[in-house]
Amino acid sequence: MSTQAARFVLVHRCTVQRRPVASEDPYGGTVYGEWEDHLAALPSKWWMEIGRGEILDADREIVEDLSRMLVPADADVVESDRIVRIRDRRGRELSARTWGIQAIVPRISEGMKLLLLRAVT
Repeated sequence: MSTQAARFVLVHRCTVQRRPVASEDPYGGTVYGEWEDHLAALPSKWWMEIGRGEILDADREIVEDLSRMLVPADADVVESDRIVRIRDRRGRELSARTWGIQAIVPRISEGMKLLLLRAVT
C-alpha cells in the first residue's frame, strides 16, 4: 500500500502510552513508573469486534470488548504499551476507554501492522 493510500485508510488518531522502568527493587524485580504518553496522534484505523461472551450461569454473562487497530508498520508500539484517546481526524473522541495490546500482527499488508486490543478495566 502506498503512503498516499495509507492516509485514507488511517483516518483515526490515538495516543500510545508506555510505562518506563523506574528502578529495581531490593530483590532484583522491576519497578515501573507511571504511564507516560509515548506516541501522540499516531495515525490509525480503529474498529470494534463483536464481544465474546462467557456464560457463568443462567443469570450472568461476561462479554469481552475486543477491538482491532491498524497502525503504520514502523510505529514504535510493543505489547506492553496501551492505547488511550482514540479520536477521528476532527478531534472527536471515539473511545474513552483504555485498551491493552493483546497481540501485534506484523505487516498484514505493505506498510501496516494490526494490533489486537482488549479493554482494560
